[in-house]
Amino acid sequence: MIFKYIKQRFLPAISLVCFYIFRIFPLRNKVVGTTMRGRKYDDNPKYIMERLHQLMPEVRLVWLHDMKYEYKLPPYVKSVPYYGGLWDTIKRTYELCTAKVWVNSHHIESFMRKRKGQIVVQTWHGGITIKKLEGDVEKVRNQSGYMKELRSTCQISDVFISNSDQISDIYRRAFGFEGPILKCGYPRSDVFFHDNTEARKKIERTYGVSVSEKVVLYAPTFRDTFDWNDPASFDCYAIDVEKVRTAFERRFGGKWKVMVKWHPVWINQSKEHDMTSPDFDIDATSYPDMQELLCTVDALVTDYSSCIFDASLRKIPCFTFATDFEAYKSERGTYFEMEDLPFTCAHNNDELVKNILNFDQSKYKTRLEEFASRIGIKETGYASDDIAQRLVSHMKGEKTGWQDNTSGKNGH
Repeated sequence: MIFKYIKQRFLPAISLVCFYIFRIFPLRNKVVGTTMRGRKYDDNPKYIMERLHQLMPEVRLVWLHDMKYEYKLPPYVKSVPYYGGLWDTIKRTYELCTAKVWVNSHHIESFMRKRKGQIVVQTWHGGITIKKLEGDVEKVRNQSGYMKELRSTCQISDVFISNSDQISDIYRRAFGFEGPILKCGYPRSDVFFHDNTEARKKIERTYGVSVSEKVVLYAPTFRDTFDWNDPASFDCYAIDVEKVRTAFERRFGGKWKVMVKWHPVWINQSKEHDMTSPDFDIDATSYPDMQELLCTVDALVTDYSSCIFDASLRKIPCFTFATDFEAYKSERGTYFEMEDLPFTCAHNNDELVKNILNFDQSKYKTRLEEFASRIGIKETGYASDDIAQRLVSHMKGEKTGWQDNTSGKNGH
């Protein structure tokens, strides 16, 4: 315990000193990226970096990797530990201090320092959201350490990436970000606008899904108050897999498989506690890229996860299964009532089955279009290219502007 305390205090201090020492080294055409502090290789930073590699193959790409989480990186991306001992801390700091670009999707620690000539792109994780974020959450505002990191993130970031008026408003209000916001869409959503045949084949090979079978993905979010030792905490995830599978087969025809993917915060814990019911046909919790799953499955069931807004870009049937909404709203806070969303909401398994059986594609499409207009969604399928082109210009020494192109307050 004492060693852990010393490590938590000592290593950030060492890193801070190194951020100044390493300024003796020149900036390089290098991009350092990370998602969820190295827990996985996906989300917006992944897609930006891969597009950068296509546009500028000579650029050096570095990924900060939390080594407690196992995943593979492309051969052209160098892995550097996000956490570790003294030597790992020095290596991480060197890579950050000598890169012309940082691409992040999470908080940036308060001991990190940016140099003149560097650009920090904040893509955040999530997106259009049901649950409240950051400073909009009362208990978050009362956590001084958390708010310190949030302020550090806003101060060090040159630009935030947005895909809607709603999230742009949240960046201003809940994050307190005062710099430019580029509403160009999310790079991770580009995959929904292009051919996904190869991704589908990959999923079929990985999980033994036949060409004739269809897949519904159950992907709920985590709860702040979840207790692994309290059986009641699992009640909100008590989806009746057999009934759901049967309902999809009755409504849409064919043979269906039910896939589950628990939240990435629980990747390791879900293995330890064996959260997967034997009724699930596929456990994709450890699958490295959520977007590949979303662009290949045939339907989605979730609760308050922002993945539902990503999946709906494909117009596939999406349903919410929210048994604890009132408690969740009270504990976390929400920007919407479930009835405000374009998705039918179920408070129990019987309602979920009913919603599946009564699904109307025409009405669903109309609701999606009305919702997109109301919150100002912008997705073009070329966000990765837009951002990567700007970063290439920056690394070539050309002037790159991040002009704010948000359209004002929406009030959500």
